[in-house]
Amino acid sequence: MQYPLGFAIVLVLAVSAGGASLARNSDFLASLCASLLVICLIVATLHARFGDPQARRFFWGFALAGWIYAIVSCGPLSSQARASLVTEMMIARALPPPPADPNLAVTWRIDRERGHQVGHMLFTLAAGITGGLFALRVGEPPGRQPVAT
Repeated sequence: MQYPLGFAIVLVLAVSAGGASLARNSDFLASLCASLLVICLIVATLHARFGDPQARRFFWGFALAGWIYAIVSCGPLSSQARASLVTEMMIARALPPPPADPNLAVTWRIDRERGHQVGHMLFTLAAGITGGLFALRVGEPPGRQPVAT
């Protein structure tokens, strides 16, 4: 089974940009992470439909799980839905505590908001990978020919 090298490269770049944006507190890197995330989801969706027949299951699972998590965590109902996600609590615990200096409170709030956004972007990629691996695991039984589309 072959997976496109370009997809893997974009996936690694998205994770790298997300991690760097958290470490460097960079708006540019956070935007780059978001853009690469959308590219990963679009490419996975296209590969699920038009890609290599053996790799379609992975991309179908990646696209489905990734898009669902992205919509729940970043969509129009995200404030209510996000509060009930376990990943929201994990991100909140991973972010640094607020500074003691009140002059830094505005910076801290912005950093924390960006941290939540980037955290959910990275969890979207994790959900996609998990969905893709799950789709491979529960795919066609051995010896059965997949239905042609």
